[in-house]
Amino acid sequence: LRRIAKADTFVVRNTGYKDWVKRDLAAARDYVASVGRDPRTLQLAHVQFTHMVESNDRDQCLEIQRPHFEFAMGTHRSWDHLQDCYLTGTIDDMCATLQDLKDFGLQYIIIHPTSTEPDQIDLMAKHFFPLFKDD
Repeated sequence: LRRIAKADTFVVRNTGYKDWVKRDLAAARDYVASVGRDPRTLQLAHVQFTHMVESNDRDQCLEIQRPHFEFAMGTHRSWDHLQDCYLTGTIDDMCATLQDLKDFGLQYIIIHPTSTEPDQIDLMAKHFFPLFKDD
């Protein structure tokens, strides 16, 4: 926390439940305030992983996403755990997660695709960039 208080930006863990991300963001802001720094001066960032599927069928999206996540993340954690920690499901599901984190104070997001398919970058630009473009 002392290092965070001296930094311009805090990059919160990229693995962990979404509630943990919020908890870590709040802890960083609270600590910064406790040492006399305006917590609004601490920029907040988060790293995430995804595989985007253009479908409104959540089950279909998860079926397509699973092998990409298991290849990138391994199988030492359950598929349920990976779904809880990363951007999975429909694009609407993912955008809702990002919007929730943004509403909580997240300013920057670093998103890694779990595959090398070039269209993943295009899909991120199309669906995720608008969430943060006005900031």
